Amino acid sequence: MCSVPTAAPVDLKNLTPDELAAFLADLGKERFRAGQILRWIYGRGVTDFAAMTDLAKPLREELGRRATVSDWQPEVVEQSADGTRKYLFRLSDGQSVESVRIPMAEERATLCISTQVGCAMGCTFCLTGTFGLVRNLLPGEIVNQVCAVVKDGPINNIVLMGMGEPLHNLDNVVKALQILYAPEGFGYGARKVTLSTSGLVPQILELGRRIRVNLAVSLNATTDEVRDELMPINRRYPLKELMAACRQFPLQPHQRITFEYILISGVNDSLDDAKRLVKLL
Repeated sequence: MCSVPTAAPVDLKNLTPDELAAFLADLGKERFRAGQILRWIYGRGVTDFAAMTDLAKPLREELGRRATVSDWQPEVVEQSADGTRKYLFRLSDGQSVESVRIPMAEERATLCISTQVGCAMGCTFCLTGTFGLVRNLLPGEIVNQVCAVVKDGPINNIVLMGMGEPLHNLDNVVKALQILYAPEGFGYGARKVTLSTSGLVPQILELGRRIRVNLAVSLNATTDEVRDELMPINRRYPLKELMAACRQFPLQPHQRITFEYILISGVNDSLDDAKRLVKLL
């Protein structure tokens, strides 16, 4: 007698609000229950369905059979003298990623999160670039960094500037942003989240079409010759194409694009570089 394999439980943290509503609809449940579940998971940090007391008991029991809610704890936390904290998270497949909580003025904090294990961009000044790309993070793995760190205190701003190139994992990053923006959950406004890219031109334009987010561009050079050496992605999308994509990126009133520039002695820090940078921007 053959046994019928059962579907693996769904981690609800991988689902956008619309996907969660569709998942519940497939179970024959009302779509508005998605908002209740989002409030429990993200607003209150509850991962046990039995504790979601405004859901009917039969629904809680069915969710217990069909779904899970992952819950991360850091494996290592390191703190510097200025209060910055670095968190190491071990993933279910044994890989790891890091997040950094940066204290700001007036008891505010910014969280820097990762989007990939490793990175394929190979920027010469970046340690993660020496690892190569291992894999993309799932939406829940991106969001879980916020869920874990917020237990140490409120997070006011989020920057996708950790391990990995966010636009190289565009689909999962967009889903993670939709989860972070959900008003029933964390409710982050788009102005509170910044995505940093090394300059994947088609994906910059696609990002602008799909979702609102602050854009930061890791520039680091004012000539293609130097940027080719520092950031190999420039050989595919040189400065002229990159700057054209930035000018096409949709901005809200008073919104700006941030350009990041690491000064490297004798490489990109001359007075001529400064003058070219002014003209370029």
